Parts: sequence; structure tokens; C-alpha cells
Amino acid sequence: MKIPEFVEQYFKQHRIRLIILFLLGAMLLVGTIAYLMFGHSVLLSFYQGHSLPIFNNLIEKKSFLTLDYYYVKVDRFILELWALYLSILILIGQIEILRFREQTGVPNAEMEFNARPGKFFSVYWLPFILIVASLFRLPGLAVVPNGLINDEASSGYDAYALSQTGRDQFGTLLPMFARSFGDYDEASYRYLTIPSVNFFGLNEFAVRLPAALAGILTVWVFFLLVKEWFGPPRALLAAFFLAISPWHIQFSRIGLRAILLPLMFCLGLLFFLKALKKPGYLIISSLLFIASLYTYSAGRIFIPLFLLGLAILYNRELKIKPTLTLSALIIFLTGMVFLAFFWISPHGMARAQATLGWNPLKHMINYTTYFSPFFLFFQGGPNLICSLLHMGHLYRFEIFTVLAGLAGLILGLDNKGNKLICIWLVLYPIPAALTQSVHGGRALLGGPLFALLSASGVFALMNLMQEKWKRLALFAGIMFLAVASAVVYGHAYFWDYPIYSARAWDYGWREAMAFARQDTAAIVKVSNAYICVLFYTGVEPSQAQHALQKDGEVHRFGRYLTGPLPELLKDSVPGLVLLRPEEIPLLERSGQRWITVKRVLYPDGLEAVRIVRTF
Repeated sequence: MKIPEFVEQYFKQHRIRLIILFLLGAMLLVGTIAYLMFGHSVLLSFYQGHSLPIFNNLIEKKSFLTLDYYYVKVDRFILELWALYLSILILIGQIEILRFREQTGVPNAEMEFNARPGKFFSVYWLPFILIVASLFRLPGLAVVPNGLINDEASSGYDAYALSQTGRDQFGTLLPMFARSFGDYDEASYRYLTIPSVNFFGLNEFAVRLPAALAGILTVWVFFLLVKEWFGPPRALLAAFFLAISPWHIQFSRIGLRAILLPLMFCLGLLFFLKALKKPGYLIISSLLFIASLYTYSAGRIFIPLFLLGLAILYNRELKIKPTLTLSALIIFLTGMVFLAFFWISPHGMARAQATLGWNPLKHMINYTTYFSPFFLFFQGGPNLICSLLHMGHLYRFEIFTVLAGLAGLILGLDNKGNKLICIWLVLYPIPAALTQSVHGGRALLGGPLFALLSASGVFALMNLMQEKWKRLALFAGIMFLAVASAVVYGHAYFWDYPIYSARAWDYGWREAMAFARQDTAAIVKVSNAYICVLFYTGVEPSQAQHALQKDGEVHRFGRYLTGPLPELLKDSVPGLVLLRPEEIPLLERSGQRWITVKRVLYPDGLEAVRIVRTF
């Protein structure tokens, strides 16, 4: 069957579907034109209270929002609708073309490469991929990101305290869940940080090195997982896409525990797939899935749901060895007992009470944002800790590879491997959606998932070509786009990002504390940054534990006092005061005499921290 005949036959068979798609497109076009002509004036009328009381109530509740906020939200909603509509059209087109190629007997590109990998898909490319992953994750860890947020400093100091005393900064003996800022975090990352802190000292590089190594290791484990799942060609491509993934790189360079969840999840899934051939691996898989629950809070929801889907999908295979299956289940449930007691405790519910709430409509809206083209390909999220400015969590060329991967996934749903990807795809946003929209950290399991979809999409696109030379040309073109995108991302991350993101990373305290350490002042007062004092001065853990166990807002560590600035200024003893520029009015109202001795500036030239001397 020739392509014109296939198109004619398709139009006859799917006339109603095409009419519906045409009407939806026409309605969207008319709505967009109407909004461009009258939308802003209508919004202005609503905003000023000239219409719809229900809108007035909304404005009263959010009176701090400007009119521009509503313009941006509606404009973005219109763009989201267009992106969704065009994505549906492209996806349907790819599915039908792939189906046509299958009907005409065109050989599958991936099957050809699996049978004879050749030099293009040789496993000898894996060391090169790991080198690429290392080049994006290891250089400049101490200065990019530019600063150190409180959670990183807390993890680093806890690792230091644990290595010295076996207790965290608050005096808890070998904690499984360590107290942080308004929360109790899984302590796994703190223990992994102990060797690097002991070897390199208490600094940014030591705190972030375990995350970088975990990120590199994840690329290797992900290769083994996809190789076990779909064969070497797709495994190499998926590992390469993960090695250069902006989403995964971002969290591989932050000294936080989130990066451990994808690693342990991929390990658990790898040994589960191995257990389908050698059932003895099922016990190892169960232990690894338990370990993943102790890495990051998002796993508490995702892992049990994913394992439920896994058990339903592979129920026949699991029934073959009932004793092993039952043993693995008992081991997993036993490992969850301690977690369950912690989750329902006041400490375990601290963050949940602050972030979770029963609002199904809001959760559903949040859920959809994790499939938004703006979140994935164009803008990322508003939090500069999680993504770069004006860059998505994936590269823009991956719009086509991800959609092609989805098309191949839909066509191949008779394959259990593809069904398993669907389970992963449906479940990955749930932990994040229960708290907020577009949070890259809580949805980090999407990083490996979309790398796999992109790799699958490359082969799906290659299957559109009949001649082998066209397939290779298409593959070369995609690889060129991938490398070029990675180079552009690298420049944006290592050169531009440290400048404009410094505020988000609490830049300035390292430089301010270095000045204070060299000064001879008897008293140094630091406003609302106790963890920076502990981290940058290396306070003895026993001294910190004694001070932090005392009640009160002000804590003393040797000559350093830290707490809310108004409380610190009640003591008129002369010395240094380290504060943010916006706190200067509080200092002026205190009535104390003072002079500025140093200003620590952000990379863009604005003031970050002010150091003054009081008399």
C-alpha cells in the first residue's frame, strides 16, 4: 500500500475523529483571536470590580497579586492549550505513520541494531557516556551552584557531627530521620557525606560530592536497567540522554537527598527484572526498594504504588515461585513497619501538615502541570534551585523524541515492558502533585523516565524511514541536536546561572563568615543563620549540641551569637553584626551606634550581606 492510498483509507475510516479534531482546533483558534482582541480589557474590567462578584471575592483573597499576574496566567493557559492540541496532532500522526510502516513490512530499526549492534551501538560507548556524565556533574561543585542553602549546610554539619560524636547537631544518637528546618528528613544522605567531609573538610565541595557521584552512578545503573529491559542500543541512548539531562544534572550538583531516590529505584527495578529470569534476585530487589523508601519522602508514595502495579502486571511470573515472592513481600512490609510508625508520628507529619491538604481539584491541576510542555521543555519551574531560567527540565528537541516515544509506547502496549513504562509515567507526578505544582525535586523520578522515552522515540522516528542510510542520517541529526543542546546548557549553567541564581542559593554567608573569623571582635552577631555559623566556623559538635538543646531564639557558639536580629540587638555589647541589607532599618531603630565595615556583593553587584561594627 502506498502512502496516498493509506491516507485516503485513513480519512474514510476515521472521518468522525478528524472532524472532532478540526472543530477543536477551530474553537481554539477563534478563542485565541477573541482573547487577543478583547481578553485583556475583560480581565481589567473584572480586576477593577466592575463585573462578576465571584471574581471580586477571588481578588480580595489575593489582593497582593497584580493585574500582570492574571495576564501572564491566562496567556500561559492559552499557550498550554495550543501546545496540548499540537502535541495530540503530532502524536496521532506519528502513531498512524508507524502503524503504516508496520503494515508495509518495514523492518524495525531497533531490532536490527539489537541483532547486529555494530560500532554505532557498541557497549564500548558506555565509558564515554560516563565521562560525559562526570564532566557535567563534578567540575566546580564548590562554586556552582553559587552559594549554599540551609538544607545543604545542615546535611554537611550533621555529617561532621555524626563522624565526631555519633550524634547529629541536635544530639540525637544515630538518627534515621534527622531534624532539619521545620521537618525531619531521611538521614541517608548525611551518612553518605561523612567520608567526603572527613577527607575534604567542612565545605561546599564535600557536601555536594556524594550527590554528584550518585548522579554518575545512576547513569550506569540506568544503562544496566534499560539493557535488561530493551537491549543494548536503547540502553546506550537512554544512558546518554540521562547523562546530559538538565533535570538530572541539576540535582546531581546539590547536596540534598533527592538524587538518591532515582538511583535506588533503578537498582530495585533492575534486580526485579533480573528476578524474572533468576528468581533469587527477588529478595535483593525487595531490599533495594525498602532502601529507596529511606532516601527521599517522594518515595513513600511512589514506591508502594509502583510495586502494586508491578505485582499486578507480573502476577503470573511471581506465582511461579510463591515462596520467594512471599518472602520478598514479608521483607518489604517489615521494612515499612518502622517507616509507618514514623510517618504517623508528630515528627513524621510535620512537613505533611505544612504542605499537604485534601483538595482533589487542586491536586488534579497540580498533576497536569508535570506533563506541561512549559514545565518539561520551555520554562521549568519558578524555583531557581530546581531549574535554570527560561529552560525546561528537558531539552527542546526532546519534544519530538518524547512524543515519538509515546507513540511507540501506545502502539506497543501488548508488551509488558511498555506497560511498565506507562505505570511509571502515570505515577511519577503523584508525590509532587499532592504538595504543589512544577516542583522538579519531588518529581525527579521523571528524569530517567523521560530519558527512556526519548531513547525509545529515536528508534520510533528511525522506523519512519525505509532506507538504512536515511535512518542513520536521522540518528546523526538527533545526536547533533543533543550535543549542541548540551553545550548550550553547559554554558548557561556554568556561566550564566551562578550570576542570576545567587540569591536563591543564599550567597554571601561564606564570604561574610570568612571576614568575621579574621576579625578580632569579642562578639559576632549573625542574623537568622545559625547553620552558617556552625558550617563555616566548624563549631565543635558537642558545643553545638549543648547550645541547640536549650530553649530560646538566640544561640551562642563561642563568640558567635545567632538568632532574630531584634533579639540580638537587645544586647548592646560592641562587636560585629552580620545581616541582610533589608534588615538595616531594624538596626537603625535599635539606637545603637554603628559603622559599615564590609559589604558582600552578589555577582550582579547588588548587596548580599552587610557587616557592621557596633559601639
